[in-house]
Amino acid sequence: MSERKSELEELEMIRKLMIVGLIRLGLTQDELGSALGIHGTTIGRMFPKGLLKDIAKKG
Repeated sequence: MSERKSELEELEMIRKLMIVGLIRLGLTQDELGSALGIHGTTIGRMFPKGLLKDIAKKG
């Protein structure tokens, strides 16, 4: 695996961790999507189905 690909995968994991943290704080997928310049449903597609809803409930 190239070093660049490894770095990109690491950045993607960091982005996902930040999203999970912000969902736990009460932000919605639409709010996060707006902040990231993408549609809120795209946020949901980044994770297994139902995971973000479960995280939001446990907040």
